[in-house]
Amino acid sequence: MTKYIIETDQIALRELTMADFDAWHQILSDKETMQYYPKEFDEEQ
Repeated sequence: MTKYIIETDQIALRELTMADFDAWHQILSDKETMQYYPKEFDEEQ
């Protein structure tokens, strides 16, 4: 069962799961996306 943190008529935010790992890894390891963070994330983090 999906656990929603916030839900409105237009959006539903849920807790992250391991099924989200590949998508988040792709986003967080992208240099342009992470340009304002000290460094990109890697799989170890």
